[in-house]
Amino acid sequence: MKILTTDNSSLRNLFGHFSKKLLFAPILTLLISCTHSTLSADTVIGPLRLAQIEVDENSNVELQLLPGDITVEYSEGSELLATMELRCPSSNSRCESRLGDLEFEISKQGNRITIGTNKSNRNSLNNSNIRTHLTIPAVRNLTLTTFAGDVSITDVIAEQLEVNLRAGDLDVINAQACIKVTQGAGDVTIEMPAQLVSSANLKAGVGDVSLSNAGERFAGNRRALVGAKLDWTSGHNGCNLTVN
Repeated sequence: MKILTTDNSSLRNLFGHFSKKLLFAPILTLLISCTHSTLSADTVIGPLRLAQIEVDENSNVELQLLPGDITVEYSEGSELLATMELRCPSSNSRCESRLGDLEFEISKQGNRITIGTNKSNRNSLNNSNIRTHLTIPAVRNLTLTTFAGDVSITDVIAEQLEVNLRAGDLDVINAQACIKVTQGAGDVTIEMPAQLVSSANLKAGVGDVSLSNAGERFAGNRRALVGAKLDWTSGHNGCNLTVN
């Protein structure tokens, strides 16, 4: 794993078969890399699935999403809007029958809002491709959990953003939030204002860790022949960035 910060205070963290890349400055960026298969599904099944609910800056929103392509973007106003497009191979009638009744489910308890689906068995999703898109106003806490897929999060505003991704690619661009990422394998890129970050705690299961800032390089500590750890502090108040 290699972490590097440029003159613009960028941080990159790259580890063996996985890679993590963080950029601070005006911007911070994090990357984790690993190969994963791409589903070939070209027939749209039914209409877009739709969910919407009012949220505010005190809302704690938890997204429990199915594997696939996931996009989360900031929106003004007070309405969280979610859509889901379902695709199957044109010759796979079993895929179509399994996904035919798939819908969003929303629950709310006080300030806690959970958005999921009425199916959670990954075996029922074989050979399918699910494309989920959400627009969300500013909230207090935003948590996204999915087993696998490509996840893109842009311009979100929250006190805390947490992403749990077993395998796949994660892009977090211009996030106005303290960030915690737990990922098994894939590419992770995080870009955020440098003034939000006071420290970074990075761990890699495989590979080296290093950090460079304004020409100065810091090497991570290797626990054994594989894996490394890097703790970095900017010297000013702000968020702690955690990536495992």
